[in-house]
Order: sequence, then structure tokens, then C-alpha cells
Amino acid sequence: MKDGKILVTYRQLYIFIFLAIFVKPAFFEQITILDGLINVLRVTVGGFVIGIYFLKNQMRMSKFIFIMCLFQGSILLSTIVNHASLYRWFQYAVSCLPIIFMVELNRDYPKDILSSAMLLYELLIYANFITMVVFKNGLYSVEGYSQCWILGMKNNFSYHFMPAMAVALLHRRYSGNKIRGNILILTMLLSSLLGRSSTLLIGIFLTIALILLSRTKLVKILNYRNLTILYVIISAGMVIGGWQKYFSFIIVDVLEKDLTLTYRTFMWDRGLKVFLSHPILGVGKETLEKWTMRIGLEHTQLHNQLLDYAYVGGSVLLVIVFWANHIIGKTLTKFKENYFAISLNVVIFGMHVMMISEAYYAAGVYFLFALGGIADSIIKNAPDIECKVKRWRIN
Repeated sequence: MKDGKILVTYRQLYIFIFLAIFVKPAFFEQITILDGLINVLRVTVGGFVIGIYFLKNQMRMSKFIFIMCLFQGSILLSTIVNHASLYRWFQYAVSCLPIIFMVELNRDYPKDILSSAMLLYELLIYANFITMVVFKNGLYSVEGYSQCWILGMKNNFSYHFMPAMAVALLHRRYSGNKIRGNILILTMLLSSLLGRSSTLLIGIFLTIALILLSRTKLVKILNYRNLTILYVIISAGMVIGGWQKYFSFIIVDVLEKDLTLTYRTFMWDRGLKVFLSHPILGVGKETLEKWTMRIGLEHTQLHNQLLDYAYVGGSVLLVIVFWANHIIGKTLTKFKENYFAISLNVVIFGMHVMMISEAYYAAGVYFLFALGGIADSIIKNAPDIECKVKRWRIN
């Protein structure tokens, strides 16, 4: 308490604890007892929040909640029909649904959500950055990867950094304290450079570039619908049309990768064949062993989000995914040049671009999309509803 004011409300505290349970750092997985405890808490706390949501709303659901339940229901159906792994589906559902329900449950209190998330991401990202500086060769190793820190290996940073980027940008205007957001964004940028993750660097720099471009007349085309269509076209072009050859200068000379994108094109070809043989419902959530038998490589995903959705849930799941994006885009596009809408637009697009060569199923990713789902509340409850992006004047 300071000057008679409570610094942290009970709502902010419980949101912080909830997010800490679901947005856990990979380092905790190295501590078996702690990791097991967190997994138990995810199930119990997640179930409790979902129950409270339905009680509060008299068993009714928002459109976004309905779509996300349909999303998981579709994967469950595919998993059952194909006799795949119900355990893997349950793991995924527990990571995805509770965090979306929590955000929807508190949609009238976006300031509390942003304040709690900001503090959590500051703690995680600063701690991770310190370990990167102190332990340059890695804090621990996992499955042959020696360079792992608090947030795990460099490829794991993405599903922490992009939600944190959105939170930092939104919190800057909500709190009026731009310094905290700027420092967090700078720390993520430095961490990306130290980790040298090509995918993450592209996502971070692209997001920052689009934020800067939003201060020009290009702001009119930086809406969710346009950016999502662009993402789908590029993603399909890379997987089906082999468009990576058109980006050979960036891939080979700048990123120092081969044109197979570290065997991704091989996985895309195999994954596409599986999808075409199971076009309606896909093959469900499979065990690692069965997945390896189909694809031929020991990975857990196809390194392309849309193709991975098609592989797991077929055309039905893809339709649901596009529907969910339509709902988010409908709200964000309505507010056009609003700062909060543009921030969510470009960060989600940055996440989508990274999903061209990766597939993410971590809770943090769905926290980002859940923020998009309550964008109308974020904007309407902002200190300045008409908060527009400040244009640069060019003489």
C-alpha cells in the first residue's frame, strides 16, 4: 500500500499466479517434482477457471470461446477416429483452453490482465537474459541441445517473446509508463541477437519494422485481414510452391541456412502427402513414435503451423482456424488506425510469419490470440479510446 492506494489488486494477483502456472519457463521441466506439480496445477486450476466461467455466464459462451472449444473438439474427434493419442490431445487442450477462458473471464478488466502479464514476462525475460550473458554456452542441455537457458533453447523464445511484445506495446499506453515496455522490447531484441535464432530474429525485426511503418500512410493497409491473407499466401507458397528459392539470398547468404530450411521441406512434402490421404479430419494427435514412422524424422511437429493443423485435424480444423482468425480480424479491422488494434495486428502477424517455419502449441501463443479475442474490450477500456498512432511528418 502506498499513499492509501493498493499497488496490486486481488484480481491482478490471481491472474499473475494463473499465468505463471501456464506460461512456465522450460527450465522448470528439468526439476521433475516442480514440473509435475505445475502440470497438476494446470489441470486443477484450469478446470476451476473454466467452471467459474460457465457459472458466471449461465452456461453461455462468447463466440471466440465457442470457436476455440470447437477447435479442440475437432482435434479430439480426429484423434478418436484415428485411434491416436488421447494423452497428447489432453496435454494440448490443457495448454490451450484454460488460458483463453481466463482472459475471457476477465475481459472487462484488461488493465489487470496486462499489468499481471507485464510483470511476469519481465521476470522471465530478464532472468533469461541474465543467464544468457553469464552462461554463454548454455545453462543446461536437452536432447543434444547444449545452449538452453531459463526459457529453454533459442527456438523456445518465440512463444514467450511475441506475447510479451504485444503486452509491452499495450501496457505502454495503458499505464503511461513507456520506459518499462521499451526496456522489455530492447531486452528481447538483445536476447534474440545473442541466441541467433533466425526465425525469432525475423519475427522480432518484422514486428518492429511494421510498428514503425504504422506511423506512415501505410497504416491503412496494416489491418489484420490483409496481413493474415498475406501470411496464408506465403505459407502455402513455401509448402506447396517451393517459394523458398525466391528468398535464397536471405536464406543462404543472410541467415546462412540451406534451401531445405534444415530439412523442413522434406517434412512438408511428407506431411502434405499424409494430409492429402486424410483430407477431412487429418490423423489426430499422434504419439512421437507413430509420427516418426509417418514423417521419417524425430520431430514433434511439421515446422509449418497451417500444415501441422491440416495434418492433425484436416480441412475441418483449417476451416475452424480461419473462422477464429476472422473473428479476431473483424474486431481489429473495425478500429482501423487505433494504436492498440495496430499493435495486436503486427505482433500476431509477426507470430504468423514465424509459424511459416515453425508450429507452436504453447500456452503463451494462445494467450496472444486470446488478447486479440478481447481486443474490443482492450480498446474500449483504454485511458484514451481514440488512441491513434502518431504519424511522422515528412516535409
